[in-house]
Amino acid sequence: MKWILFYFLMVLTGNPLLVLILFLIVYGILDRQYFGFFPRLTRFFRRGQEIRRLIRTLSINPNDMPAQLALGRAYVLDGQAEKALPPLETAFTRMKEFADVHYYLGLAYLKTGRKAEGIEQVLKTIQMDPRFQYGEPCLRLGEYYLSVKEYQKAREMLEHFCSIHTSSSEGYYYLGSVQMALGNKEEAVKSLRKAIEVFKISPRYKKQIDRKWTWKARRILATL
Repeated sequence: MKWILFYFLMVLTGNPLLVLILFLIVYGILDRQYFGFFPRLTRFFRRGQEIRRLIRTLSINPNDMPAQLALGRAYVLDGQAEKALPPLETAFTRMKEFADVHYYLGLAYLKTGRKAEGIEQVLKTIQMDPRFQYGEPCLRLGEYYLSVKEYQKAREMLEHFCSIHTSSSEGYYYLGSVQMALGNKEEAVKSLRKAIEVFKISPRYKKQIDRKWTWKARRILATL
């Protein structure tokens, strides 16, 4: 259907470039309202710029530990956990008193298959600061436990996260998924509905973050 519309507009305007620009404008409007893809795309490019800037900084002064930590964090968030390990392990040698170092190092270990070390570092973050980044270490550790089917541990972490961050559709979605895996259908339905409820009352910027978790929650509920 979209190709027919594209062809019709091209014939009408006689300018395929103009039609493409119109499509991008329309998609951008729809994306901002419903999908939230463009913001993730812009974050991707900004993170790439940040990584290049930090590499330049460290080429001048490799003893800049905050820059080592920032580079490792950027790599983790960019999905490059292997590259994150060298700067994070370097920062760890001199910044063990900072929860950030333990958290991102733990995530990098988990994402590279070093389970015991990863769990130890994320738990250390929670011990140092239980409300670090609104409980995000609990969310990520709960997500990890869910992925390896350690459902009881996942539930404990996710329940703790949801008690700290009461407006996270992602947290309630994962909690509902764990409850489904444990056979607690009634509790799962409550959590999945909660994921949708908090999304509806969220500000626009947060809707862009949480929209996909709401879709996933609705998809599960539709099958029950």
